[in-house]
Amino acid sequence: MRHWQIPGSGIGFLPLGWRLDWVKTLCFHLLSSENESYCTTGSDRGERRTEIGVRSAECGVRSAECGVREAGSGKREAGSGKREAGNSDTMACMFRLGVWVVLLGVLTSMGQAQWTPTVLNSQGYYYVHGNGISSSGAVGYGMVDDQTVHALYWSSGTSNYVDLNPTGSISSNALASFGGNQYGQALFRVGTQDQGHAVIWHGSADNFDDLHPGGVWAHTDIRGASANCQIGTGYGLGPSDGQVLLWHGSAASMVDLTPDGAVRASGWGTTDISQVGSVDFGNGPHATLWHGTKESAVDLNPSWCEFSNPTGVSGDQQVGVINFFDQDENYFIHAALWSGTAESMIDLNPNGIQQSVALGISANFQVGYGDGHAMVWFGSAENYFDLHSTLAGLPSTFDSSFATGVDENGDIIGYGTDETGYHAIRWTHVVPEPGTWIALGIGLTAFCRRKKLFRN
Repeated sequence: MRHWQIPGSGIGFLPLGWRLDWVKTLCFHLLSSENESYCTTGSDRGERRTEIGVRSAECGVRSAECGVREAGSGKREAGSGKREAGNSDTMACMFRLGVWVVLLGVLTSMGQAQWTPTVLNSQGYYYVHGNGISSSGAVGYGMVDDQTVHALYWSSGTSNYVDLNPTGSISSNALASFGGNQYGQALFRVGTQDQGHAVIWHGSADNFDDLHPGGVWAHTDIRGASANCQIGTGYGLGPSDGQVLLWHGSAASMVDLTPDGAVRASGWGTTDISQVGSVDFGNGPHATLWHGTKESAVDLNPSWCEFSNPTGVSGDQQVGVINFFDQDENYFIHAALWSGTAESMIDLNPNGIQQSVALGISANFQVGYGDGHAMVWFGSAENYFDLHSTLAGLPSTFDSSFATGVDENGDIIGYGTDETGYHAIRWTHVVPEPGTWIALGIGLTAFCRRKKLFRN
């Protein structure tokens, strides 16, 4: 049995006969594709100092020797009050400086946000691929042998894995993670045929729900999930080579989102409100957005693009890839970000990068790769970070890397390649402590406030 590995997509273990449309669409199109109140005014302090000088002079009447000293001291204090009137501006400025230094520290620490990579444990497997991640953990697959792959789950905070392959399943692949559950496909022998079933795991191999609806469907999978929705693709005796399927936790809840007239379609990502996938009416796949029904479909493909494929959705934004020719007939594959319409599309491809693909999105993070380097974007082509640069200190020398998913905290899942194969990698999002700048700023503001309190 021949199997296909589609770099970047996470859908690589499926037999040739099942997924010819994935090879056509995904492999080609994706991968050929003043707070002055703290400081009292100098004139107020000057008046108080003058009063102190007068009281000290009166005390001098009681003791001639001391009175002379105290009178002199009073004069000095009165003079000091005048100087304090001038120093108040300095104190106010120091306070403002402290505030700005604190802000500088915060902004500096934000600008130095980093990711720390960990090669996830996959002992007993080779060609290990990370596919999806949430705050509860990451998922992917590992090859047992040339014919068999198993879905894997790495819980949050650990690199140890759980093999999710159910008892009796020939092969399995976990493609998404959300809310403590894992989502994907398990392959079972049914009669004389192998059937891929959309499944939801609950942390272990044999604790799962089978969402395969049966009937006309030969194969189904889940590629994206939210709290109440799951999305994937179904294949079988239907009118197309693939159809977008939406579930709400059970096989009976399945809804077909495929628009009428489509020759093939696939579902990729979902929230509780919106879904994304690709739809082909015979002229190539177009990124498409739904809101729970087939009638709600919105074509996200810009008019000047040949093809487009979405790979994820978060809030009001969607990510994926666009394929287009320029005026000189040069062909390009670029990562893309949408906000609900074709006209809203932002090209995420950085200057100097030949080819890029976005494979995941959560909150303000978009992830994928550019020219074989895992990348994370922050809403524009200019604002990105090369995750591959963090791999230099690891024991293995990685030739390439790919980011396939990201959670709301900025933790990222993906994989890297070296001379021995593929290795699942988790990048943990780290925001450094503000450090010396903020400490200095707090010190300055505290100094100003302390001066005020002692003088009131």
